[in-house]
Amino acid sequence: MRRTMLMIVFAASLSACVSNRVSLRTVDAAEARWRSGGIAGYGFKLRTSAFTLDARCEGADGAVEVEVRSNHTTKFGTCELNSKFAEGFGSMPALFSTVREERAERPSELKVKFNDKLGYPEVIGINYARWVTDHGVTYHVSDFRRLH
Repeated sequence: MRRTMLMIVFAASLSACVSNRVSLRTVDAAEARWRSGGIAGYGFKLRTSAFTLDARCEGADGAVEVEVRSNHTTKFGTCELNSKFAEGFGSMPALFSTVREERAERPSELKVKFNDKLGYPEVIGINYARWVTDHGVTYHVSDFRRLH
């Protein structure tokens, strides 16, 4: 009986972990939607929410202002364009890549909300440790605009 109960608890825990991770099929479909738009010049604001905030690259409003022209990041807040943070979050392809890399690391939770029309990630929520409250971070993409 005890063994059966442990198996049920383990199976429930495992299914909870799997359901808390965005599927590759969902990521692929969203990225295909993004690519089909053919947008090579755009800007957006990136905000980070976490228990311990890191103010790197942020402007006065607490957001990182990002600009991409001809599919190349030309501005990433106050950071150098070759910084690790800019390379992981400085364009839509970089955001999709970051989602895939984070998913491969198997965090206890990875939830992503994609823009319905254009497919880009609007919210990326990652919880690195299931039972620890300060191991989560959420990235918010807002104020998306096309640049000419």
